[in-house]
Formats: sequence, structure tokens, C-alpha cells
Amino acid sequence: YNPALQQSQLHKLTPPPGLDAQSTYIFKLAVRNRAKGTGQLFGRVSPFAKQELYSLYRQGWTVQDLSYKFGIIPERVKAIIWQRSLFWQEVYPKLGEPAIRFGMELEMQYGTTFAFRDYGLDLELMAQREKGIQRLVINRSALDKSPTPHEKQKLMDFYNQRKPRPFTLVTEKFVGKGRRGYLVKRMLCWRKEGTMRVSETFKKYCINAQKEMHYVLPKKVVMNFKKGPREATKAYH
Repeated sequence: YNPALQQSQLHKLTPPPGLDAQSTYIFKLAVRNRAKGTGQLFGRVSPFAKQELYSLYRQGWTVQDLSYKFGIIPERVKAIIWQRSLFWQEVYPKLGEPAIRFGMELEMQYGTTFAFRDYGLDLELMAQREKGIQRLVINRSALDKSPTPHEKQKLMDFYNQRKPRPFTLVTEKFVGKGRRGYLVKRMLCWRKEGTMRVSETFKKYCINAQKEMHYVLPKKVVMNFKKGPREATKAYH
């Protein structure tokens, strides 16, 4: 597309040969909008840039990094990756080199009319997204600042009924690069197997083992008393 083309000459533009019905319709619609002054003729990302994007993705680049590198939104990056993956895995083995050369020739013919744009195709949309999103903020009411005794008791009952988490995962470090990396986490057990704390039954066993006060222990613990405190109190965490 030539930006210096006069408005009166836009209607003389004809679709390049070899376009399908959908591409021809998009061509005519873009020319009509440009003639009315309601649209602009922007090209697409070139096949070479798409292949470079796909190659970088396979090397471990993230979608966000590729979005910043080529100036396109993450949705477009994912679409290009999916199309290239489908092309190399399904289309290319069936068509072969002659069909690919013919397709590239059609792409170049399209590029002579609508110049390819390898960077900054979605910069305006990305700038709008960088501004942030709308958030709903709920202000605290007078009841939240000075709750009644009934509300306090209701809140305490609610938290007393909640059981504590059995373990917590603490992130240690990130290993690898890009999408092939993984997080190394450490598990801190608070209850059940693996916890550093002993149960109350274990304490009772250790305290009363020498006193032979078996009546303070559960029946299952007494039956397995000779196996030691760990095995006898295994079911009581």
C-alpha cells in the first residue's frame, strides 16, 4: 500500500491474483474504509517474523517476552505459535516444497499491496492495557470498625471451626529457563505425617511409659505399646 495514493485513486485498486474469497473480501473492505477515511491499511506480520517467533518460542522464550519483542499482544503470539506448530506438523508433510513455494509467492504478492509489519502491530492496544484495569473497591462500614458483641462472637465461631492447613509450600528457587524451567518448593508439614511437632498422645506415651499408667492412653495405643511410641501413636497425629 502506497500512503501517497490519492483518495480518488483508491477505487481503482484491484485484489492481487491468487487470493481466496475471504482475503478478497478483506481487501475490498479495507479499501472501502480507507476511501471513507474510517480505516487504515495495516499489513500483517510477515512469514519470516512468524517463523522467527516460533523458533524463539521453541528455544524457551515466554509468550510475554515475545509479545514485547515483536510489539504484538499475547493472544496474537499464541495464535502464531499454534498456526506454525500446525503447519510444520500437519500441513508441511502433506504438501511438500512446491506447494510451500507457491504459498510464499502469494504471501509476497499480498505484501506488495499491504506492506508487512513485523513490529508494533498492536502497540496502541498494548499501551491501553498497560494503563491498568478497573478495580472495585469496597469501603469499610461503621459495623466493620466497631462490630457488635454478636458479630464478634459470630466471627470467632467461624474461625474456630476452620481447620489449620496440614502443610505449607515455600518456594525456594527457580531452575531452568523460560517455559522449560520449574520451581523448587519446600514442604513444611504442620499436621499429620511429616510434621515436626509430636501429638498429645505421643507426649502421654512418653510421660507415662515408665509409670505404667496405661489407663490414660487409648486402647489402640495400649495394644501396640511394646512397638514403641512412634508405631503405637502412629494413628494419632
